[in-house]
Amino acid sequence: AEFASNICKDAGYGAIASQLEIFAKLAILALSMPILFAFIQTIGEFL
Repeated sequence: AEFASNICKDAGYGAIASQLEIFAKLAILALSMPILFAFIQTIGEFL
């Protein structure tokens, strides 16, 4: 995502670059949610 964002910035599309960075961060967050929930559940079982 950073590579695509830099290309957009170099081409003069700063707004699209910032939106692309935000979307990438949200996508990473969404993909990591099941891992986070499993981690929290595992900690809850130990307590």
